[in-house]
Amino acid sequence: MNQVNEFLEPHIQPFKDEIARLQQTARDLEAEIKALPRERRQIEENAGDALLDARFAGDTTAERKVAKTLEDLRIRQALLEQQIAACQLRIEKKRLERDQAIIKICQEEATARRKQAEEHWKHTEELLRQINEYEECDYFLKRPESEVGGPPVRIGITERTNRLARDFEIKAEEVRRNARYMEQVIERKRREIARAHSESIDDDDEEE
Repeated sequence: MNQVNEFLEPHIQPFKDEIARLQQTARDLEAEIKALPRERRQIEENAGDALLDARFAGDTTAERKVAKTLEDLRIRQALLEQQIAACQLRIEKKRLERDQAIIKICQEEATARRKQAEEHWKHTEELLRQINEYEECDYFLKRPESEVGGPPVRIGITERTNRLARDFEIKAEEVRRNARYMEQVIERKRREIARAHSESIDDDDEEE
């Protein structure tokens, strides 16, 4: 299976890079959200003196400006939360794309390896036929059995190729199960985003 993973690595690296970029973006957005309460507290703490000075100066718009600033912070937080949700959804979609690419590659490689093994075995059988014809006897192929303490038994090209094909098939099935799970995750996140958007619209209607 290590050989399969090594083969797949350059194919999935672009997906890894994009997922890492999206994850970093999500962390940056979360950091911005965490900074908002501090910014809000500073505005609220300074609002008293600032509004009092504005009143003495005859500035009748100061209260509305402060209120608008606080409202802008609320809107900004909502927008940041929407960006995080969209970013997380995009991460899951990219993971699904990666899985689908792996499945396709593994299926193609398994088929190709099976064909290679079949062609190689046909050639082996032809060589054996020629040997039997040349020797005028009936030799047959037998894989040597390993012995304790003895030299390792070499596995033939046909068997190695078939094993590799099987590893690609196993990998495809493993990733296929994960892909089905990712589809469920994506659908759930879509519903969550739609529900949050609907609730946001309802809140805006109530404020109006």
